[in-house]
Amino acid sequence: MISSHEKGTALEAVVSAIESLILQAAPDTQKKPARIENRKIVRVRGVKHEMDIFVTIEIAIGYTAVFIFECKNWAEKVDKNQVIVFSEKIKACSAQQGFFVAKSFTADAVAQAKVDPRIVLKSVTEHDPASTILPFGFHYTFTTPSKVNLGLNKRGSNHSERQPLDIKSANAIVNGALIELSKYAGQWADESIAESMKTFPSGNLDDGDYSRTANSKRTFANGEFVIEPAKEDIESADLTVEFTVHIKRPAVSHFEVDGRGRVVTLEGYSFGGASIHESRFVFAV
Repeated sequence: MISSHEKGTALEAVVSAIESLILQAAPDTQKKPARIENRKIVRVRGVKHEMDIFVTIEIAIGYTAVFIFECKNWAEKVDKNQVIVFSEKIKACSAQQGFFVAKSFTADAVAQAKVDPRIVLKSVTEHDPASTILPFGFHYTFTTPSKVNLGLNKRGSNHSERQPLDIKSANAIVNGALIELSKYAGQWADESIAESMKTFPSGNLDDGDYSRTANSKRTFANGEFVIEPAKEDIESADLTVEFTVHIKRPAVSHFEVDGRGRVVTLEGYSFGGASIHESRFVFAV
C-alpha cells in the first residue's frame, strides 16, 4: 500500500523532472543560472512555509526570479482553502508565479485562484500503467551462468583426446602474463554470453527465465597460451557456457501535467545481486 507521503513525493519528482527539462531546453533560460529545490523551507517573520518545489532563475546580475510549485496527489478535489494557503506562500517568498498542480479542483478553488493573478492551476492526470506503452519497448535482462566447460587442445595433439584439467586450480601464461585459468574462463564466458545476447529476441518474449547455450572457439600462436606448471603449449580452446536469461518489464507510473509535460517512471529492480535504479522518461510540451 502506497502511503500519502509516497504519493506526494512521486508527483513532486514528476513535476521537478518536467521543469528541469523545460529550463534546459528553453533558449531564454539555457545559459542562465537556475536552481530547483524540493521541500524548501522559507521563514518569514517567524512563520515557516514549506515549498514543494522552489525554482530560482538569475535573469540578470542582481536579479533573481522565483517560481514555486504546490503538488497535491489527492483523489479528492483541492478546495479553496488550499489555494488561499498557497497564495500566502507566493507572497511570503515574493514569487513571480506559483503553479498549483493537482488532479482536480473545486469550483470555489478555481474562483479563489483568480483572486491572485500569480496563481496558475495545472491539472495532472495519472494514467493507468497497464495501458502505458513502455518507451522503446524497454525491459530488463539479467544473465546468470550455470555451467562453463573449457576444452584445451595441446599443440600437435589429437583434439579428440583431451586430458582432464581442473580449471579451478590451474594457471596459464597468456601473452606473457600469468593468470588464473578459472578467471580467464569466466571472462571468456561473460564475453560469449554478451555476444549471444545480441541475437536473443528478449523484446518479443514474455517476462520469465529462459535457458540458453553459447559456444566459442579461440586459436593461439606458438607460446601465446601455455598451461602452468606443465608448460603445455595450447593450440586452440573451446568454451561452452550454459546460462539463464531473466526478463522483466518494470512496474510503471505515468503522469501528465497539462501544458507542461509528462513523465513515465520505471521502477528499479534487483535480481541475483544485481540492481537497476529507477529511471524516468521525461517529455516536455
